Amino acid sequence: MSQPPESELSRVELRHAREAERHARTRHNAIVAGIVAVALLLAGIGVWIFAGRPDASSPTGPSPSPSPSASDQRQETLLLQFRDDNELAVDNALLGAGGDPQRSVFLFASPALLVDVAGAGTITLAEAARLPDTLASVNAVSDLLGVRVDGGLTLDRLAVAGLVDAVGGVSVDATVPVTRLNPDGSTTVVVPAGRSTLDGVAAAYYVTAALPGEPDAARTSRFSQVLQAVIRQLPDDSVRLGQVLTSLGSSARTTVPTEDAADFLLQLKAGVMADRVDYQTLPVTPLEAGGPVQTYRLNFAAASSMITKLLPEAVRVPGENAKVRVLVQNGVGTPGLGSTARDRLVEADFTYVNGGNAAQFGRVETWVIIPTAAARDRARGAAVARALQVPASAVRVSNQGQTIADVIVVLGADFVAATPPA
Repeated sequence: MSQPPESELSRVELRHAREAERHARTRHNAIVAGIVAVALLLAGIGVWIFAGRPDASSPTGPSPSPSPSASDQRQETLLLQFRDDNELAVDNALLGAGGDPQRSVFLFASPALLVDVAGAGTITLAEAARLPDTLASVNAVSDLLGVRVDGGLTLDRLAVAGLVDAVGGVSVDATVPVTRLNPDGSTTVVVPAGRSTLDGVAAAYYVTAALPGEPDAARTSRFSQVLQAVIRQLPDDSVRLGQVLTSLGSSARTTVPTEDAADFLLQLKAGVMADRVDYQTLPVTPLEAGGPVQTYRLNFAAASSMITKLLPEAVRVPGENAKVRVLVQNGVGTPGLGSTARDRLVEADFTYVNGGNAAQFGRVETWVIIPTAAARDRARGAAVARALQVPASAVRVSNQGQTIADVIVVLGADFVAATPPA
């Protein structure tokens, strides 16, 4: 129980391994269904914790066994982002293709969704896209959702325009006119209300423009219209599609080889054309506005159910393709506790997930909640407690299932009193 979690491959090493397997066509993926954890749903952000002290001595039921896939297809994922002229990712979608059964998934995310980025702290998903590290958004989304994200494709407005022109333009239904403010103060209607066919320049403006007072749902609708039209009109040949992607030049950046991105998009198109497709938006909880821009935190419970349903074969499994994910909530109310916890957990090689504040403050003891009483989970819980410098007695065993995180921590006053070693 005192052993730390087993070490794992880095994302770069893992990506290389996957590419080699992919080209050999021998990949056979299975998903370990369900990691059981906490007891009651927190009212504020949907995170399960205990209402009372759990009985750590009571054994929990066995974990479900992995279900082998009936096909050789693997569910692959790609984070697609469209950036505006300020290099902010105003449009974001986690795309899924393949799997068993083969389906295409469009999972849209708000640009104002808060994510944690190594070295940058807690920022919005839009801001993560302009960091020098091309994997910043990919890793942040993977850590937040607990899914394997195989790569990222980021398109600036010029690249979006080039892609739309390459497929012959797109047709959209605009609910309101989309206008552009001119230097002299006048406005020009770029896209009129109603049905119209757009060239690349107009379509790129249509999806990246910020309309005053427009809700996230309306912007996502614009993005979805253009994206679906582009996917349907992509070339059916991977070589031709690769040439289209290459022609976008430096205005497009991808973290995977161009031929792999092309193959993925063709899989995505196949699901769309066969009407085997799901369109969803990540559930979020708005935070109290403390600045000029509204931000959101992920609704972990609702998102967990969505991921399990839509991307079951992409769920991260600790020790196999990901670090142990530790979701942390502040149960005291003292500012800065999350940052301290993040530093200690990251230093100990865990993935930190920011769970925000607990539903109630005033917690005395820190709880390190593990899903089962199995030796593996107890070892992980003990390692998390050591990393946070809280007593080993903080580890508690849940008796209800969920897939929010591998370990859930609710910080108490004993964490506040803990001091780093000399």
